[in-house]
Order: sequence, then C-alpha cells, then structure tokens
Amino acid sequence: MANKHIQVYEQAFGEGRICELTGAPYGDIHHIDAKGQGGRKSMDFIENLMALCRDAHTFYGDKKQYKQWLKEWHLEYLEHHTPMYILRPDDPIFKEYLNHKYGNIRL
Repeated sequence: MANKHIQVYEQAFGEGRICELTGAPYGDIHHIDAKGQGGRKSMDFIENLMALCRDAHTFYGDKKQYKQWLKEWHLEYLEHHTPMYILRPDDPIFKEYLNHKYGNIRL
C-alpha cells in the first residue's frame, strides 16, 4: 500500500504524474513544508505535495531559499496542470536548476 502522501497526490492527479517543473517522469512526492515543520501533525494535503523528478528534488528540496517559490509554483500547477518549462521557461530560479544540470545555457 502506498504512503498517504502518494495516495493524496494520486487522488488529485492520477498515477501517470510528471515533475511539476521539468515535465520528466517524477521520482518523488516532495512535502513543500516538511512533516517536522509548521506545527501540523500531518502535512499530507495536496497544497503541500509536489511531484518532482529526482534531480529537481535534490536541487530544490528542503532549501529555505526555494520554499516560497515552490509553494507559488505548485499553486499555479494545481490550476493549470502544466509544467514550468512550458508556462515559465524564463523564470530565473528555474534557470538556476537548468544551469546546474546542463551548464551555462541560454534560453
């Protein structure tokens, strides 16, 4: 049986989910506010759960400087169901990830 956070995400988006940033097959369901933060016993609600590929999760996950940006992007994804690389490819924080992964690129 899947973990509760995976069940909550699959209920909202189905099983064929993708990374909300890159469009790649997801690797992880990320808790934007970690379970140990925020004073809530359970952080397994859809507004706090974000599908990320392994590389994006490693780059952005649990880093304070990206938390608010992840929250804002995830709310936009909840509305449009379209990855960032399509809706906002010029976003400077997203470009940080692309430069980290692929080197200094121009978009």
